[in-house]
Order: sequence, then structure tokens, then C-alpha cells
Amino acid sequence: MLPPHLSPFVTEKDGDYIPPEKMKLLALQRGEEPGEESEEEEEEEEDDEDASGGSEVEEDSDKEDEGRLKKMEAQRSQSKNLPVKVTAGKVLKEDKQRLAQEQQSEEKRLAIMMMKKREKYLYQKIMFGKKRKIREANKLAEKRKAHDAAVKLEKKKNKKARRE
Repeated sequence: MLPPHLSPFVTEKDGDYIPPEKMKLLALQRGEEPGEESEEEEEEEEDDEDASGGSEVEEDSDKEDEGRLKKMEAQRSQSKNLPVKVTAGKVLKEDKQRLAQEQQSEEKRLAIMMMKKREKYLYQKIMFGKKRKIREANKLAEKRKAHDAAVKLEKKKNKKARRE
């Protein structure tokens, strides 16, 4: 018996976990070309990721921060002796999408406050169920990711063992 997320008789809803194999099958059924990569291409991508280190970016940002601090200290020592200059400020553009989202969330919060006790309790139960479903889907996705990583690592070990 297959678990519900792998069963062919279950229809997926928003927020459900869909395994990559099932995504490929669904894409083929719709007549789309699934973006399938061969194992060699995946290994090349991993090698590229391993080669490019993220530590260089961190070191650069640390050096920049130190340079900024030195400049600020130098300016402070000079500003004590020199008169302060006033400069024109820059006008910041307001993000309309963010403002709309904030307004929508505020309206939602106020609407929840206006609900009767029973309605609010029911709404909270529904929202908890949705969040739980999303958590479970994320948990399954993480498990799949860990499993795929373990399989790739095992393949690499086998490949190295064959070479030697």
C-alpha cells in the first residue's frame, strides 16, 4: 500500500507535496517537456558548486566593513574640528506592492478582530490545519532532498571505488 503522497488515486491540492517523479509524469500527460537533466550534467553542476566558494564573498564584505569603519573613525576625528555640512537627502521610492500587502494584512487582522468568538475559533482551526499541511509537505520535501543527497553521495563513492 502506497502512502497518500505517492498514490496514483489521490489528487493533489495546493500546498501538497508532489514528488519529482510525479511532476514529470504530470508534465508528460499535459504534453510538456519536463526539464530532465542527465546524471552527468548534475555531477558537473555539483562540481561547479564545489569549485566556487562562498567564503570569498564573506571575506570581501568583512574587508569592506573594516574599511568603512576606519573611514568613519577618521571622519569623526575630523568633524570635531570642522563645521558640519548639511547635504540634501535622497527620496526613497515606496514599494507599492509591499504597501498593498501590508494594507491587506492589516485589513485581514482587523476583520479577524471583528469576528464572533465561535467564528474566530473556527477560522483559527482552519488556518492551523492549512499550516500543518504546509509543514508536512515541507517536511516530506526535506526528507526527499536528504535522501537524494545520500543517493548521490553513494553514487560518487561507488564511482571513485571503480576508478581505483
